[in-house]
Amino acid sequence: MPGPPCVTPPGFAARPRVPRKLYDDSVKEIRIIVPENENRASASSRREFAGLAAGAALLASCRPSASKVPTFAPGIKMSVQVGGDPSAEDLQFVKQLGVEWVNLNTGGPGGTLENFRRLKKRVEEAGLKVWNIGNANVHNMEEVTLNLPGRDRKIAEYIEYLHNLAKIGVFYTTYAH
Repeated sequence: MPGPPCVTPPGFAARPRVPRKLYDDSVKEIRIIVPENENRASASSRREFAGLAAGAALLASCRPSASKVPTFAPGIKMSVQVGGDPSAEDLQFVKQLGVEWVNLNTGGPGGTLENFRRLKKRVEEAGLKVWNIGNANVHNMEEVTLNLPGRDRKIAEYIEYLHNLAKIGVFYTTYAH
């Protein structure tokens, strides 16, 4: 879809836009020239390459499939931040505002997959959608920011949090240092 029409400021001449070719289709072959003493890869560089390839394959297999990630209609999405356990009246108020998305806050013992599922179900039963579920347990983690003891444990906890969001179909969150 073309963008909006260009407006030429006063005193400037309008020029037609000419599409630029980003590649030369006459090139049929690319040759890589390697110095003589580097024409064979060493065993260690082959191992490094194999390790990188295996790592890339593992990373690709860990990504959620594109079919699971929802597509959203273009435009601005408005959401209302509600507490960690919104009442039916809270959700009714959000619905009456004409907003379809909510952000929820959790923390402490509420930062679990089971609680995320329960909250999402409650919100959807009210005719709304969950945009984000915050988790105070992994918010402003000094251990990570300042490389303090417990850093790896907090990173693992954050990764589990991301996985739990993905399991319930929430693909957005925020993180504050």
